[in-house]
Amino acid sequence: MRALYDSRGHCVAYLAPRGRIVTRSGWVKAIIGRGGLVHDARGRHLGWWRDGYIRGRDGGVVAFRRGSRLRVIPPMVGPAPLGPTDVLLTPVSPIRDVPPLMPAGTFAWSRQRL
Repeated sequence: MRALYDSRGHCVAYLAPRGRIVTRSGWVKAIIGRGGLVHDARGRHLGWWRDGYIRGRDGGVVAFRRGSRLRVIPPMVGPAPLGPTDVLLTPVSPIRDVPPLMPAGTFAWSRQRL
């Protein structure tokens, strides 16, 4: 699993196999679907996965993994904390929101949180 960091360089989640974004305790927080659409466990649209980072609905960067090519200045990040030892059951896929048109990418961090 690969750690995902926020604008302050804190690990906020992990990228697990099959496009799942999980918390440190192993709960599935979001899922990356077709076309890079990111939806939370309740089906709400959160943003888009592009080149190693999540772009929010406002066009800003929400979270990123190390080594991704960001369009913002990345914060200093330390070593990734230990991730969950096991990913808990993935919830049944809910009816997902229809995503809005993707906004133009900005050179800023998003106010949206993962």
